[in-house]
Amino acid sequence: MGGTAAYLSKFVKESKLIAFEELQSEAIRELIVQDFPVFVTYDVYGNDLITNGIEKYRIK
Repeated sequence: MGGTAAYLSKFVKESKLIAFEELQSEAIRELIVQDFPVFVTYDVYGNDLITNGIEKYRIK
């Protein structure tokens, strides 16, 4: 593991297996993170907040 994944792994404080243990690294896990340096750009309804923001503030 290198690059971005190695950097972001430093912010994972806890990992809990949720399902599909047999898939090993592809299993579904709940991650508890602290100070995770990312932006979430989709809301719970599937709206893309970046695209919507660009359209909302575009100078016409």
